[in-house]
Amino acid sequence: MRQEMFRSVYGAWRIACFDPAAMSHFNLSIDGFWRSFAAMGVVVPFYLIFILLTFGEGPAPEPLPALEWYVVVKLLAFTLSWLAFPLVMVPVSRLLDLTSTYVSYIIAWNWSSVLEMAVVLPAGFLYVSGALPE
Repeated sequence: MRQEMFRSVYGAWRIACFDPAAMSHFNLSIDGFWRSFAAMGVVVPFYLIFILLTFGEGPAPEPLPALEWYVVVKLLAFTLSWLAFPLVMVPVSRLLDLTSTYVSYIIAWNWSSVLEMAVVLPAGFLYVSGALPE
């Protein structure tokens, strides 16, 4: 599984580099589809750091919610979005006649989220440190 994870994240990187052969780095089987949801487990700890790091930064409701509830709601929304997106894409892929690429799309989408967090978390650190303007 570990080797598959590294190959898949590398495949996501190759997609970002517009490599036409990028999909060859993913396990495009049904097992690979289900395993791609392990990317959520990779992203969650970093997302939690991001949540804690940016709590109270930027426009926020008054008064600020309790940190515990804020974290619970954010993690719940995160989890629901990970589950809802693939479900929403089923009818979309049917509507666009792309059902043959649905599995590979979700696999690439899930593993690409690891790269997304690799960009978002450092940006959050820079924002909180004041190095990035609002």
